[in-house]
Amino acid sequence: MKIFPKLSAVTLESHKNTIVFFVVTLVANLLPLLLGVLIAVVREKWSGLEPFYSGGEFYIYSAALLGSSCYIFYTLKKKNYDKLSLLFFLSGFIGLASSLLYALLIADKAQFSQAVLTPTSYGILTYAVFIYYYAELTDQRKGVNVGAQERKDIDDIKGELGGEQT
Repeated sequence: MKIFPKLSAVTLESHKNTIVFFVVTLVANLLPLLLGVLIAVVREKWSGLEPFYSGGEFYIYSAALLGSSCYIFYTLKKKNYDKLSLLFFLSGFIGLASSLLYALLIADKAQFSQAVLTPTSYGILTYAVFIYYYAELTDQRKGVNVGAQERKDIDDIKGELGGEQT
């Protein structure tokens, strides 16, 4: 069983649409981080990314992206044991783990060492970004081409009225 679609099965148009949507939503979701980095650089107070994830911020971003991915996988799955179900459960588990790590940092005032915080923050965020892209790409592939459907509906109506089809 292959988890990811064959590249030949994914059209360039699907990738283009997905990339545009992905970049816009990713920038919107990460805007606090991006603005923080920009302000630190402009004010010449840049000391690396650590201040931007040491409070668990990457865990929050990851949980948000994985929540959206889970919803897409859940709505597109056909059986409880197909590849989208596997990705739904895996993403849900990682999203829950990410949320738990953030909750421990905030509510329990847990202190994670840099040896734990750095790889888990980057690892979970990297997984979340890739799986979010795949979820959006899968949604594009399974989605309805609204323009084509509207043209078909117009042709059907014209056909019923005896008019010329487009």
